[in-house]
Amino acid sequence: MRIGSVVIIWVIVLSHWCSLLKSIFPSFKFTFIYVNGEIDLFTLGYK
Repeated sequence: MRIGSVVIIWVIVLSHWCSLLKSIFPSFKFTFIYVNGEIDLFTLGYK
């Protein structure tokens, strides 16, 4: 059950990042970040 809630929250976060990144970066940049997963999203927050 707990894992399910984390997944739902993560999906919401990813969809938020999706709209945010698409408005800032080209789509190829977003695709690269999305494919590489959490670490790149986390790193991006510190750039």
